[in-house]
Amino acid sequence: MTLVLAQAIKFVHSVPREADEPSVMLEVVASPDRAYYDGGFGPEPDLFEQGFCDECGIEITSTAKQAFCPACGGLRELT
Repeated sequence: MTLVLAQAIKFVHSVPREADEPSVMLEVVASPDRAYYDGGFGPEPDLFEQGFCDECGIEITSTAKQAFCPACGGLRELT
C-alpha cells in the first residue's frame, strides 16, 4: 500500500535556518502497521498520530501509533 498525501515546505532566504537543517521540510502520511491492528487502521482511525522518523529525518502522520515510514519503510512509534 502506498499513500501519497504529503506536505512540503520550502524555506526562503528570509527565514533563519540552522546550518544542519534542510531547506525543505517534508511531512508525509505513514501506513499503519495493519498486522499489529488486525488488518485495521488503528484503534481510533479518526484521530491522527504524529512523529519523526529518526532514520529519514522527516515528520510522519498516521491513523495509528505504530506506522511505517513511507520513505524508508521503518516501523515508527508515533504520539
